[in-house]
Amino acid sequence: FGSRFALFCSAKTQVLLHACQAPLQQATMFFSNRQRQQERIEQASVAGAAAAALAISEAKKQSSTVVLANPELIYFDGPGRGELTRLAFAAGNVPFKDTRLAMADWPKVKQDATSVPAKCFGSMPCIQHGDSLVAQSQATAVYAAQLGFWKEGRLGLTNLNETVNTATELMVLGAHADLQTAMYACLFGDDDSKAKGKEALPGAVKPILEGLERVLERKASNGPFFFCAEGPTLADLAVYDFLESPFPGLKVFGVELAAFPKVLAVAEAVAKDPYVESYLKLKSMGKPELIYFDLAGRGELTRLAFIAGGVDFTDTRHSFDAWPALKGDPESVPGKMFSSLPCIKHGDVMLAQSKATAVYAASLGIWKEGRLGETMEESSANKATELMVLGAYADVSAAMLKCLFGDDESKAKGKEALPAAADGVLAGLERMLERKSCDGAYFFSTKGPTLSDLAVYDMVTSPFPGLQALEYDSKKFQKLSAIVDAVAEDPKIKAHKSNV
Repeated sequence: FGSRFALFCSAKTQVLLHACQAPLQQATMFFSNRQRQQERIEQASVAGAAAAALAISEAKKQSSTVVLANPELIYFDGPGRGELTRLAFAAGNVPFKDTRLAMADWPKVKQDATSVPAKCFGSMPCIQHGDSLVAQSQATAVYAAQLGFWKEGRLGLTNLNETVNTATELMVLGAHADLQTAMYACLFGDDDSKAKGKEALPGAVKPILEGLERVLERKASNGPFFFCAEGPTLADLAVYDFLESPFPGLKVFGVELAAFPKVLAVAEAVAKDPYVESYLKLKSMGKPELIYFDLAGRGELTRLAFIAGGVDFTDTRHSFDAWPALKGDPESVPGKMFSSLPCIKHGDVMLAQSKATAVYAASLGIWKEGRLGETMEESSANKATELMVLGAYADVSAAMLKCLFGDDESKAKGKEALPAAADGVLAGLERMLERKSCDGAYFFSTKGPTLSDLAVYDMVTSPFPGLQALEYDSKKFQKLSAIVDAVAEDPKIKAHKSNV
């Protein structure tokens, strides 16, 4: 395995690999004097070093060239071998796209020659970041670390410290892989093989945890973490993962851990890291629920934002007949807010007002993907522009609703006033698009629509209220029309509309 990866490494990467091997061979002596156990750890460590060398090379190459969209992690919709990479992205505060595949979809993806897994080894996890493709779980974890907390100097400020601590990170990743292999033996196979795996698990776990406990006893850093008091590194996250993961995790198997207090302290500290804690909380919140009527209206933009961002959500739709009882129920989400719809409930979070729900949906999906820009300045400016377009969208919506509600006379006046009201707003949006620097039809991104694009699409095409439905001709605004056409062809939006 290590030799195969080495073939892909550059000369610079080979130097790093050779520099890491000597400390790795010394470090593995901490684990056990049993030759068989030592050989397994050495093999995993050398393989990890090769994978890490390639991942480090790719990460450094990307960070030194053009600004890229956020990295995309591709794995199953579960923890498994992909969770350590997710934790590494989270702990390093690296925005990433967390693409999760259903088991039922995996055979098709694996056979698709254009898919990222098929371009690698036909396995997951994988990372795509610009033109770089990285596979193998240790390599993806290292890549995530290199983009985040490794860049912060958590492995030391001298070349020697960084080299030794990088090697130790890889050693712990080897131990993590050994423990996962032992736990998977309890979960896969026939009943007899799984029973044997469970019987063998305590014996496989004990020498590894003893070795890690000894490493932690000798560490020089303050606090519970291996190397840095300021926050966790891969070694700490690996310990947390093999202890706490629901699949596979030692606590789930009921392994006795009291004899390893320093290992337990690492996991406890990782769970309290602000970035990891935020990631874990978001994960525990489950799917967000959008609550609205069974129509488009003020809730449709939030639906579109969830869908365009690939965010799985519960689309709760109420009839008008059910609304009075729901509105009057103090325990309902609308009753706890402003007695209006749309609302969102996501774990303990409750939101109301259509602009707020749309922004929240975008924050969970399309905004996380880096579509508003890669720098803080660019993202902040474009986010403000998104809100400006939402204000324009609300103005046009208000003008359209005057055509639909009230007595016949007021509706007639609304229809008479609509062209002038819409012309002024749409002309302003058209001028904005003439000034934009992004290629393609969209306001900010060639990767896909953002809230501004979705708002334009919704105000034009919505059946209630929508400019086309009210027989307003928006085609005279060519750039806005191009946005409408582009959003309609977005694969996720197209699939949604075909199911409505």
